[in-house]
Amino acid sequence: MWQHAQRHRLLQLHGSVRGYKSDKRPLKPMSTAASWTAVEPFLPPAPSSGDGSTQRRRQAAPIVDSCVPEVPEVPKPEVHVQVGVIGGQYSLDLQAVFAAVEIGGTHFKVTRDDVLFVNQLHGVEVNDVLELGRVMLLGSQAKTVIGRPYIPGASVLVAVEEHFRDGKVHVFKRKRRKRNRRYMTARPHLTTLRVLEVRGLAPAGGSKDASKEPLPILWGAPSGSGMVLQEGDDGDGEEEEEDAGGARQQVQA
Repeated sequence: MWQHAQRHRLLQLHGSVRGYKSDKRPLKPMSTAASWTAVEPFLPPAPSSGDGSTQRRRQAAPIVDSCVPEVPEVPKPEVHVQVGVIGGQYSLDLQAVFAAVEIGGTHFKVTRDDVLFVNQLHGVEVNDVLELGRVMLLGSQAKTVIGRPYIPGASVLVAVEEHFRDGKVHVFKRKRRKRNRRYMTARPHLTTLRVLEVRGLAPAGGSKDASKEPLPILWGAPSGSGMVLQEGDDGDGEEEEEDAGGARQQVQA
């Protein structure tokens, strides 16, 4: 009896006690009333009705100019564009610049002389030079450029080295007590890319960037017209090339 009287006195003092299942009251009406009381001084005067009483009506907040600049509309670049072919052997030096590039829905952090294995790129041949335009990040020791989502004017130059099939992937699916079993295999088609250059950001002033030698690229050449060097050939001796009739002949370099 005493506990019941004490509980009744608490309810009269505080209105509601959180924790008693039978006496729980929603707090949303009280929160709404408190919010209206807080913003009441900043609202415009409400129009009065015919009987002289004023009615409070909800009004949208005024539009405030944001300090964040608007995002410029940049056209979405192509995944890859064929710009030339490799015309001979080459060697790559280190470059103190890295980039985050998107290829086939996957992001890669790359720098010069990196090797990438991506899903097969259709319409390109070995020794083709591709320009990847979907660069999302550029960075060096002194500066970082973040795209929104891409960086206009930035690109990554890559060379196609190989088309091949990956190792066999075994897929086994089973549903217990259903006599349902499935065994499948697949060999994904992949393309090997080698990064030649990262464009759009110069290296830092104090970085030790190696001297940049011109790459043997035939700019504007059609796909598949690159020079094919035989194994063990250093590019200074004799090479084989195929004429229009399909016969092979020795050509003095």
